[in-house]
Amino acid sequence: MLAVSSGATLLGVAAVISALGGFASTMMALRTSRHEEKASGLEQLSAREEELAKCRATSEQLAKELHDRKMAAAGAGDES
Repeated sequence: MLAVSSGATLLGVAAVISALGGFASTMMALRTSRHEEKASGLEQLSAREEELAKCRATSEQLAKELHDRKMAAAGAGDES
């Protein structure tokens, strides 16, 4: 009877150790996933910021061209 009891105790200890190992690996996987997601998000943010900067530059250039054309048209209208 003592051998059965010891065997059951060892199985219980093994089950607890196995559960702790599973918990630890799950926590590590979640942590890794979180870090990878953060890095991916930062890359996407950087790309969007670059695209936004290009759009702003284009917008400013077009606004300048429009202003120059309006000034040229106003100047041509004044001479007539």
